[in-house]
Amino acid sequence: MALIEQKAQVYVNKAKSHTIIKAPYNRQLIEAIKAVGDAKWYAEGHCWVLPASSIEAAKQAVRPYYRIEGEESYVTWKIVRMRVKFKQHKTARVRKYGKAVLIDSTDLINVDYGNTYKCSPDFDILEEQGGFTQGDEHAAYWTVEYIMTVKMRENARIEAIAGTYEILEQEVSNGN
Repeated sequence: MALIEQKAQVYVNKAKSHTIIKAPYNRQLIEAIKAVGDAKWYAEGHCWVLPASSIEAAKQAVRPYYRIEGEESYVTWKIVRMRVKFKQHKTARVRKYGKAVLIDSTDLINVDYGNTYKCSPDFDILEEQGGFTQGDEHAAYWTVEYIMTVKMRENARIEAIAGTYEILEQEVSNGN
């Protein structure tokens, strides 16, 4: 999947009473919107609603994550080289489920009877090498290790669930 700079809408409604934010789901963005103050999720409209006077603060909250329609992009990208490791032990009650490395809540690697890569429009895997370093998906004891180069937003959140990741190097760029 190709890396796509996703768009968001931030505008004052026709009645000039509220600022409206429509953006793809991102946990960090939600925290930033809530920090603006008086933000309420409007499920029927699939948008965040804030006071009209909050338009500039709302745009500031959204810009690091998505390009606002009608504006130049403010999103900064980085290229990260990382090591990802998972270990399976015979004594584990839940064998291989729930082991993953996530970027903004989307699987980069999900170990579930083997390894699968999933890309999202928010990040792109540029290079990967590795696999099982001990055993295989059928063994009671195994280790999976990958070295990956990934392009993602500069402020993307990386999380490891029942595994580890280590940033080996990174480079920041303003272009897509």
